[in-house]
Amino acid sequence: MINNLFYLTAERAVSLSIILVSIGAVIQALEYLLTRKHPVLGGLNDWSILRTADRGMLEAPLRYVTDALFSQTGFAGLNIIVFFCALALLIYPNSVSTKWLLMVVALCRGLLCFRKRMDLSAADQMQLMVFIGCMIYNFAVTSLVKTATLWLVSLEVVLIYVAAGVIKAVTPLWRNGNVLASLLRTRAWSTPEVYRLTRSYPWLAAFAAGGTIVFECLLPLCVFAGPLPCLVFIIFGTIFHANNVYVMGLNDFLWAFPGSYPLLLYFSIDFQQKVSAIF
Repeated sequence: MINNLFYLTAERAVSLSIILVSIGAVIQALEYLLTRKHPVLGGLNDWSILRTADRGMLEAPLRYVTDALFSQTGFAGLNIIVFFCALALLIYPNSVSTKWLLMVVALCRGLLCFRKRMDLSAADQMQLMVFIGCMIYNFAVTSLVKTATLWLVSLEVVLIYVAAGVIKAVTPLWRNGNVLASLLRTRAWSTPEVYRLTRSYPWLAAFAAGGTIVFECLLPLCVFAGPLPCLVFIIFGTIFHANNVYVMGLNDFLWAFPGSYPLLLYFSIDFQQKVSAIF
């Protein structure tokens, strides 16, 4: 019955996730290459300062390697590699070179995450995790390793959502909406229209904060309850992240988190099948 309603193979789920996170990677790389501006370049985030946090980065030969990779030129070079490899994954998502392209993208994105670790977002980590999971899946030769990889990535996604929700839930300033209201008063995390709206109606911030907490904490119930509840979560999750793009400018989150949703749906189907077989 499940297969009739939700026919999603592991290969199809991985392909969909690769497409979604690759779109995000292309957009990220293109934004930097076109503007050549990035918050991790300059100031306290400049590599000449940041490398002093690790003594190993100050000694040869590692110093020469990291200086080349994490300078402004190196940062641009890594983004160029990500752009073309992710673009190739979009054009040929199921080619024989997919696993090698995934490996290159995962390596470059990992280096970029290390370089911008002072400005690292949850979207960066999620995107990297999905790329690594899809890479391992494509390199794996046994069905056990393939399935274990998809389960591990899916459970990690669940943990990320739940941890974020629990942290907000136990923080009084989050529960009453003060944190969200403060964020919406800044230029970096809001728009003038949203700011004026929450200023006129303060209860909206508290309502949005409560909704965010409920949404993030109910994720495991949706995933483990079966594919239909999981699909409901996926719909609301996509709306949630799309709304955050407009309200807070969190563009990277729109592709990184929904990029894991095909894997979540496959996990939900596979989990229910295995539970049904036991009981």
